[in-house]
Amino acid sequence: MPDPIDELLTEILSISTQLRSLEPDSAEAIRLDERKEELRDLAKQTADAGRHPESVATQIESLEQRLAQINGMLITQGFAERRQGKVIQDPGAYSHNINKAIEADHAAEVESINKQLARLKAIGATDQPEDTPI
Repeated sequence: MPDPIDELLTEILSISTQLRSLEPDSAEAIRLDERKEELRDLAKQTADAGRHPESVATQIESLEQRLAQINGMLITQGFAERRQGKVIQDPGAYSHNINKAIEADHAAEVESINKQLARLKAIGATDQPEDTPI
């Protein structure tokens, strides 16, 4: 009996070969690209289904730590902002621009992490592995 992953890989490779001979903007190329993405998603789901729950929980924890690192780069309100608010000068003007730059620099990574977290949490893993009685 053929392995489902092997069948997916074979079809993805076939699509890649077909795409090389097509114009990138053609209707057939767009259709094949969409099919290729569907197959990749199916391959991820198939692979994830066989993962050990502790492995999934460890990856979730690692991704959440990376998000925390990125969020830790942001500048929080200083004393002047918290106590005085905006008077003549805006004490948060510099931090606002820096935070926008940090968010822009990490936007693609944050989006990727959020997608991975959604996928991993959907396969039934929890943040903490379940204790099993011995």
